[in-house]
Amino acid sequence: MLQLGIAGATLTARLQKQLAAHRLTPREAIVLWLVDSHPGATQAELAASLGITPATLSQCAKRLIALRWLEPVFAVDDKRRRGIYLTAAGGVVLSKALTVIDAHEAAVRAQLGASSSLLILDGLACLR
Repeated sequence: MLQLGIAGATLTARLQKQLAAHRLTPREAIVLWLVDSHPGATQAELAASLGITPATLSQCAKRLIALRWLEPVFAVDDKRRRGIYLTAAGGVVLSKALTVIDAHEAAVRAQLGASSSLLILDGLACLR
């Protein structure tokens, strides 16, 4: 009954251990990737695209900003709007994280086998 939850928790815990070497959590890696993909997006926009609350994203962003991996910048035309940008240091950390994530995903796909991997990826795509 809880198979998806248990599998998700197991995979997340494994990835978290692997990313810890880079002082990063899986959620933080996702935020870095999303900011890199959408430079200048606001925290509210980023939270909406992840399906999480702005408060949840704010906690994560505060840490990444404190580490100087993200930088908030006020818009030139609207001083109320603060877009978030990836810094050069954040880009280095993201690159390392993506290497870890790619290896993690490859190991999971190898455990599952090709046909099961395709079925799962197709099923996950339906959830987006």
